[in-house]
Formats: sequence, structure tokens, C-alpha cells
Amino acid sequence: MGRQVTIGAGIFVAISVLAGVFAFSTVFVEPVDRDNDTLIASFGLGMAVLSVLVALVPLRRGERWAWYAMLVWPLFFASHVAFLGTWVPDAPLFVLSLAALALTWPRR
Repeated sequence: MGRQVTIGAGIFVAISVLAGVFAFSTVFVEPVDRDNDTLIASFGLGMAVLSVLVALVPLRRGERWAWYAMLVWPLFFASHVAFLGTWVPDAPLFVLSLAALALTWPRR
């Protein structure tokens, strides 16, 4: 495991934690639909936890499937920019997630 893979995995951990915080924060906003807010928060937290675990174990080992699984992040951010027009924070996170993918490219 090289240093660049560790850095790339760390970037994915940071993105995942940030996404989890964003998702969880929906329960503290003035509720429009409490069920919807709870669904968004629980899904976001679940995705964040799963991404952290994938980044810390199989991605750092260089497992190809984990690298493909992490493609979800740039696709997620690109879809937000394309369909919602949310350039901030999604465009910088898109670029950051692409950098993390480049750093963690499976060598095998």
C-alpha cells in the first residue's frame, strides 16, 4: 500500500464524513416532512458509513471492486451540478473525488 493510496482513501473518508454530517443535519432544519427528513438522514448516514468502511479496508488494499464502488462519489456530485445547479459545494467535491480516484487506481 503506497502513500498515495492512503491519501486517496483519506480523501474519501473525509468526503464520506462530510456527506454524513450534511445528511444528519437535515433533522435539525425546520421540518417540512419529518418522515422525508428522517429517510434522507438515515440514507445519507448509511452511505457515509459504508463509504468509510470501503475506503479504509478494501480500497487501501487495492481491491478493484472497491475502486469501482467509489465511483459513486464523482457521479453523485456531477449529477447534483447537472440537475440541481449546486456548483458549491458539489463541483469542488467532484474534483476532489476524481483526485482520490486517481490516487487509488488499482495497480494489480
